[in-house]
Amino acid sequence: GRPATEKEDGSRKGRSNKPKPKLETIVDPPVRPDQCAHCGGDQLTNKDTRETVLIDYVRGYVRRRVVSRIRCRCNDCARDTIAPAPLACMPGSHFTAPFVAFILYSKIMLHLPWERVCTDLQQQGYPIPSSTLNTSVQRALETLAIVAKVLWAQFIAGPYGQSDATGISVVTPGKKRVHHGQMF
Repeated sequence: GRPATEKEDGSRKGRSNKPKPKLETIVDPPVRPDQCAHCGGDQLTNKDTRETVLIDYVRGYVRRRVVSRIRCRCNDCARDTIAPAPLACMPGSHFTAPFVAFILYSKIMLHLPWERVCTDLQQQGYPIPSSTLNTSVQRALETLAIVAKVLWAQFIAGPYGQSDATGISVVTPGKKRVHHGQMF
């Protein structure tokens, strides 16, 4: 880097090494099943604990969330039962809904390229490949398309529709008055 120089007030200018971000990990208390998933029995003996790690987004930063799920042996049917996994945004994903919403917002609303989003996540300690982010966004948009279709069907089934329109002044050639139009 460039050498640092002193200003008149004694402060230094130039490049500085950015401190590495603190990786925040929250650990939820272990969750134990109440009854056997196979026979419904409630006589369970703890066997071991399984952990699920989710990547979460809190406004301004990313964090890891570790959820421990206790696996038990049923004393009635001798089969194993584990507490249900926490809800991820999509089946088979390790991303929470706020994290996927952050990725969607970064890509669609802010128009950030994947490499910039990946660099930001890597600086926070989460090296996630752009292909993984792209796949997550595609799956989220496919899910949202289903919701949008249901909302549209409900909208057109109603007797009338309302929306929040933006007012705009419309100048019509040949008319002296400016018309107040609405843009939907």
